[in-house]
Amino acid sequence: MKAVSDGVRNAEMVEFLSHVDPFMDLNESELQVLSGEFGALRLKNGEALIRQGGFGDGCYVLRRGKLRICQKGDNGEEITISFVEPGVSVGEIGFYTGERRSASVYAVGDCEILVLHKSGIEKLGAKSAKLITHFSKVIADRLQRSELRNILFVSDFFREMGDAAKRDLEGELELVVCPSGEFLIRKGERNAHIYLVISGRLSVTDGNPGERMLCELGRGQTVGEIAMLTGRERTATVRAIRDSLLAKLSPEAFYRLLQRHPEDMVRQFAGKPMTQLQVQTLGKTRPRNVFVNLAIIPITPDAPVTRFARKLAETLSSTASTLHLNQHLLDDYLSPSGIAQTSMDDPNSINIARWLNHQELKFRYILYEADATNTQWTNRCLRQADRILFVGNSDSSPQPGEIERRISENPAYRRHLPKNLVLLHRSLPCTGTRDWLAMRDVQNHYHVVLNDDKDFERIGRLITGQGVGLVISGGGARGFAHIGGIRALREAGIPIDKIGGTSMGSIIAAMVALDWDYETMIEQALAFNYKLDYTFPAVSLTAGANITKALRDGLGGERIEDLRLTFFCITTDLGCCDQKVHRSGPLWKYVRASTSIPGLFPPVVENGSVLIDGGIINNMPVDVMKSSDDIGRVIAFDVSRSAALQSRIAIDGSLSGWKVFAQRCNPFKKEAANFPSLTHTLIQASLTKSAETTRITKQLADFYIQFPVQQYGLLAFNEIADIAEAGYVCANAKIDEWRHSDFCDLPMSG
Repeated sequence: MKAVSDGVRNAEMVEFLSHVDPFMDLNESELQVLSGEFGALRLKNGEALIRQGGFGDGCYVLRRGKLRICQKGDNGEEITISFVEPGVSVGEIGFYTGERRSASVYAVGDCEILVLHKSGIEKLGAKSAKLITHFSKVIADRLQRSELRNILFVSDFFREMGDAAKRDLEGELELVVCPSGEFLIRKGERNAHIYLVISGRLSVTDGNPGERMLCELGRGQTVGEIAMLTGRERTATVRAIRDSLLAKLSPEAFYRLLQRHPEDMVRQFAGKPMTQLQVQTLGKTRPRNVFVNLAIIPITPDAPVTRFARKLAETLSSTASTLHLNQHLLDDYLSPSGIAQTSMDDPNSINIARWLNHQELKFRYILYEADATNTQWTNRCLRQADRILFVGNSDSSPQPGEIERRISENPAYRRHLPKNLVLLHRSLPCTGTRDWLAMRDVQNHYHVVLNDDKDFERIGRLITGQGVGLVISGGGARGFAHIGGIRALREAGIPIDKIGGTSMGSIIAAMVALDWDYETMIEQALAFNYKLDYTFPAVSLTAGANITKALRDGLGGERIEDLRLTFFCITTDLGCCDQKVHRSGPLWKYVRASTSIPGLFPPVVENGSVLIDGGIINNMPVDVMKSSDDIGRVIAFDVSRSAALQSRIAIDGSLSGWKVFAQRCNPFKKEAANFPSLTHTLIQASLTKSAETTRITKQLADFYIQFPVQQYGLLAFNEIADIAEAGYVCANAKIDEWRHSDFCDLPMSG
């Protein structure tokens, strides 16, 4: 590298710079001052002007020759992503932000280059704020284009496209910004643009009332291909979870590219969407998050949020790259001190935004620990977040604070940014949760004991959408096989992060949510009073007092929302002929309602609703568990398949109950034993009604176990230990199959 000795005359320099993008809006006097700050150098073919990863304070403008820009791909190999012609500047991003260089630049042939050091632009900036503002805008545009090129040429998202197709695609893409909460696509629209996410996050919903979430999209992912390919109206609704930068491809541009690069375009924009459509239609799995930006918001003054965030970051780092940031940590990464409190309107804000966005290329999870008050850093945390985690000390007042009120008043945050609540506890039990939930709108809530590693492992899976949910079916006494299955899961190290069940399954699920061990579950199951207290059948055959007392005594006064492990159970509401999902309220009460076999036990009636056995509609509610956005894998336990109910005695349309009763009382009459009992018939009928639903919902489960316990009667409450052991043996065999499967991604030990 050799400096030019004779330089370039000032007038020529001014004329040349007036046609260079970053400087073309400056007036002549400003250009004259600027031109005096430029030096010059020459490079020979192959010499490096900039090395990727290095630091530099120079901005370069190519005067003669040609430059080649390269970046290292995921395999470390350098990839040429573009060429630079005379009159174009390079290196201004690192020059302006102070970051390490994001690419290498080499001379192609002999080159003459003008050099502007940072001291020069700072000198002019002191005289002209206009220059700094303009330069910031130019840099922002360059940064956006640089991120787009990185996705197209360096990342794996477009690895199946050829370089020529990528370059043509880049030229057709238009950059657009979609602010947080804004709609990008509405279901039923006729426009057919394809959008590529450069930065930010989008939610895709079915567009129906209630807006069922289909998936979330992050950096490098595309949306809109189906409408483009079919020419039909939009099939889903898409909007920004946070401020998002997108690249838009119009239908006209798509068809131009299709003519030039048919194989590349079909492979990139047709194959993947069809696979995704099949996955969404089956409902089997959801796309995994590429990364998650989590804003951790302290909502009580005494919440040890830094300790919590640090511990959570350590936990997540054991499985994926994680970055924890607060205002002090950001000051350590960047300079000067106090940069975290830079206003969004400050020109230097681009430095921070650029650096933060760049971290998303390196880290799967970024935890933004906000300040306790509404500061500039808190605002930035919210703008960068894909979801919000409110963190409060359970011993404090549940009244919403300043930051929560601001979020609730902002339509974008209120409606579209997923929000969850974490209550920190010094010890157990957890109480008073309903007061916290009554004052805020959150999707999920979690209980965490600060010194318990298991709690952090559980919440780490849940907040990143990787939670493991267990769903337990009903099935009378056969349901005690679930206890053995749970023992097998625990011994295999398979976590249970959420649990739900129906009928007998709700009883077992409640035991798990109460954190009972195997011995306690068996002991309590044996202690339950299953004797049927028959009464005059005005409402039901039994008074239900025995089972009600057993559940109240066994499950105690716990409320569902206070349970350390998230729990739900299903009932059938006869008023609306639909299922109800119970996630709060007295645990014993809704478990009792979930087991109210119609005709056998009296229903639970509250607020005009008549609640009976949830198995009537949904005996294995995998769909309910699957709808939780924090669950990544669902395990289903099923004992609902029953042996055929048969009788060797013919009944020609009528039967005297007194006659059957007399026969059963007569030891010399064996025929009565062949009649199905009324109790058995009622239980079997409750299972039969939801059999079709169960066949459908089990297809949604990622891991499914059908316990072979049909040899046990539905009322075999005297064989609890044997049924549980049978469940244990079956589950162990199934888990061993999972362990040796190439497709099993359940966390487990061994």
